[in-house]
Amino acid sequence: MFDDFTKWLGGYLSDHEPSVVLKAAVGLMAFASLLGAFFGSQSLRVGAFVVVIFFLMSGVLLLLADRRRVTQARDGYLRRLDSYYAVLSELSPEPLISVDYWEQRVEIKVNGDVHEVLTLEAVTPREHVFFARLTARSLWDQPKRHLRRIRMTARGRKVDGSPGPSWHIISSWEGGKLHSYLDLDPPLRRGKIIRFQVERTWPAKCQPMMRNKQAESFLLRTTNVLEIRRAEYSVVLPEGFEAVYELIGEEEPDVQLSAIDGKEPDGRKVYRWHADKVPANTGVGIRLQLK
Repeated sequence: MFDDFTKWLGGYLSDHEPSVVLKAAVGLMAFASLLGAFFGSQSLRVGAFVVVIFFLMSGVLLLLADRRRVTQARDGYLRRLDSYYAVLSELSPEPLISVDYWEQRVEIKVNGDVHEVLTLEAVTPREHVFFARLTARSLWDQPKRHLRRIRMTARGRKVDGSPGPSWHIISSWEGGKLHSYLDLDPPLRRGKIIRFQVERTWPAKCQPMMRNKQAESFLLRTTNVLEIRRAEYSVVLPEGFEAVYELIGEEEPDVQLSAIDGKEPDGRKVYRWHADKVPANTGVGIRLQLK
């Protein structure tokens, strides 16, 4: 009888959402209270609550096991996607995406939280491109509780700058880097211009910089499959903070790199750098350290 109940419970949980299971449990508890009140039996009420608690505990365990299976399947899918990306990189000398214009704005909070907005205009030299990959990393070993709270959205933008529908994003951690795959909708065809915007909120990403005044680098790095022709990058500090800076990539002979510091309308300090003609497998950017 117990085996039959367990099988039924497993089937019920697999066919219903967690919210439905919770509602069923609450309904059973209310029904048990009603029976106990109607018959005036304390033992009946206690027995019914024991059954409901067992139902809830079994449901939680089964849901956790199912989540573990889903997570393992997702991680396997991402590993294959990383492999496909590596293969695509080697199939042709042409980049998957050629970015004509990359604009990135990084706003840092006093506690080190970071909000980033990336605006890109790109074209592909290849026949079809179904997804784009963006990578990012934190310069310190962050706890997983921080990394689980990273939020990211992506959407296309029309010629007039108005936003389009959101795109699907799937992310993974490989070698200390956050790999984010953007499902291009519709797929990018050869020669077609695409404009899109990515927003990312990253808790405590710049915490060492804000707490301990450690130097922090803000870089763009090109690869064989990602070409960036022109880039503008802004780093905005919290109100009342200033920094010293140095450029990264000035020694590259084919890079035209410049930087300025100024102020936002609200008085916050902003440090901007601009780069043209960034060759493949080259990193350019700025290093900041609070005064």
